[in-house]
Amino acid sequence: FFPCPGHSGAPIYHRYLLGVRCLYFSFFVWMMHSLFFSQKSSTGLTDQFEIQSEWGFEILKSYDRLQQTKLCLQEILRLTECLERNVITGQETADMQFRLGNIFAKEEKYDDAVHFYERAIDTQRALGSERILDLSNTLHNYDNALFKISQHKLALAAYEESLCIAKSKLGSEHESIAETLYCIGNIYRKTLEIDQAKQYYLETLKLRRNLFGNDDPSLLNPLLNLAKIQTNHYEYDAAMTSFKNVLRISKLSFSSETVEVATALHGIANIHANHYKEYDKAAACLEAILLGIFHALYGENHIRIADTTFELGMIYDRLEKFDDARKHCEDALEIYTTLDGEDSLQVAKVLGSIALVYDEMNDHENAIAKFKAALRIYRIHSIEHCAQAGDCYHNLGVVYNRMGMLENALDLYNDALTAYDQSLSGADLKLAKTLHAKGVILTQINCRKEALACFYDARSLMSEKPSDDSEGIAETQFWIGKLLAEMGDDDGALAALEAALEIKETSSNENPLKVASILFFQGLIYEKRKDYDASASLFKKTLTIQLSYLDEANSEIGETNYHLGCSLQGLREFYEAQGYFDEALHINVSIKHASDFVISNILLHQGQIHYNLFNQNDLAIDCFQRSLEHRDKANVKDDVLLAETWVSIGRSLEFRGLDLENAIDCYNRA
Repeated sequence: FFPCPGHSGAPIYHRYLLGVRCLYFSFFVWMMHSLFFSQKSSTGLTDQFEIQSEWGFEILKSYDRLQQTKLCLQEILRLTECLERNVITGQETADMQFRLGNIFAKEEKYDDAVHFYERAIDTQRALGSERILDLSNTLHNYDNALFKISQHKLALAAYEESLCIAKSKLGSEHESIAETLYCIGNIYRKTLEIDQAKQYYLETLKLRRNLFGNDDPSLLNPLLNLAKIQTNHYEYDAAMTSFKNVLRISKLSFSSETVEVATALHGIANIHANHYKEYDKAAACLEAILLGIFHALYGENHIRIADTTFELGMIYDRLEKFDDARKHCEDALEIYTTLDGEDSLQVAKVLGSIALVYDEMNDHENAIAKFKAALRIYRIHSIEHCAQAGDCYHNLGVVYNRMGMLENALDLYNDALTAYDQSLSGADLKLAKTLHAKGVILTQINCRKEALACFYDARSLMSEKPSDDSEGIAETQFWIGKLLAEMGDDDGALAALEAALEIKETSSNENPLKVASILFFQGLIYEKRKDYDASASLFKKTLTIQLSYLDEANSEIGETNYHLGCSLQGLREFYEAQGYFDEALHINVSIKHASDFVISNILLHQGQIHYNLFNQNDLAIDCFQRSLEHRDKANVKDDVLLAETWVSIGRSLEFRGLDLENAIDCYNRA
């Protein structure tokens, strides 16, 4: 643009002006050439272009049109700022600034995009109402760039200004209005102002349905976002309707192999699995995504294929199809390893899930190996105290607990507590569940005070989020009741058990057998207090539930029959009591590895009824002697019931009046 020293041509200033105008003109020539080339390409007319040499082809192929356009526009703007008067119009300046903002946004350089959009907005404001719709468009793109860099308040203000301008010029029924409403909804969703987001999505859908009908593709994105909000707010029926509308519109407008269809199917699968517990339907949706969509869109190794394959494995795990679960999880693991490397955190997550599947298959050796492999990765990343590592420690502790290795399990639960404590702020259900599991082990090794402290801490944490895990609170209350009963605090035990029962009976996921367990332990406390009316009533309720859900030869039914017989014996209803003792004895004798201790107790009570009710001393003595034999097998040397057995034998012998010396010997043994 500048002449050489001593050049006698036109003044420098005019050459400068000419340079700017030529540069500006060359920009539009280039844009027209790009448009012409793309149109020719899109209509199949590229054969009219003859590239005469490989060299020429390589230059054309490597020419970055977007980059050249950006440099050209920047140079024009730089030169015009150096001039004393306008070389190009204000609208031309705003147009170039707007285009530069678009180019930087396309390159994902959003800070630069925001800079040029702001300059374009200032220029357009200076033009007044003449180009007000251009200002609205620029504001809209400016909002998008601000949204990308999380400047949500600024973006929201700009969107609202854009909306106001568009409504004043275009009226309330226009697609640009709908698009802005949708974008405002996205900002509210991003800032977790969900009610406002939902309202804007609904307004967007209403306007677009009025403009384009019920089957237009422009409904897809607001429908998907609305469905996700509805799912997260437990509006499952409404969410299911929204997702199904996405499927319908996608199949009418495009094909069944689109990302929108996959997203909708995934949302439907989540509702089936997590709300309706219809795992077979969830599996069918995920299989459709994998086989019918993702493999067509992405090929074999893609992160979305890995994620969906892993989810499908977890669904198969819930369906107890453990071989299918393991296979899909291992397929996902292979893809994650290929994409991210064998020591990635995603690989560690999948290893932990595969370990859980092995545990459910009772393959404890492989489960332990997978958990340890996952923990090794967390240590490599120096995050062995993260929440995910805490999950591994906890689940590995569960495996050791099932294997009877209580000390190892206790150590791992302590490691899990450390990890959760360092990675989570405030109350967390994972921390509470691990405290509960630790309390159960401490109970098993007779550390009752320490166990009770763990249960109290777990209850306190879970009570801060009662709606999230009411079942967990009920289970913890149940264990607190059991422990307090064993420690002699019957009133505290009854209060805890009553609280657990109340939660269980009002829970939507009520487990009848858990209710039966609570009723049974309440009965034990009343039986110990010799309140036989209350205990007999509770044992009968327990038995009714157990007979509905358990096999008749189940040991739990045998135990309930025994205690119900004891309560009825205490009420001196001997005939009815004898029937329950007979049933309890029948069940316990038929069970493999039956407890001699339990059989001994049943025989003792049967003998007492024979003695008290029927005056059948011979049968009574036979029952007492068999009771002693089973007690000896159980290696029970000194307990109250053993003493009671000797007393009962002594009374029977004394009643006959023939074996008084043996009766005295029995009393001495007692």
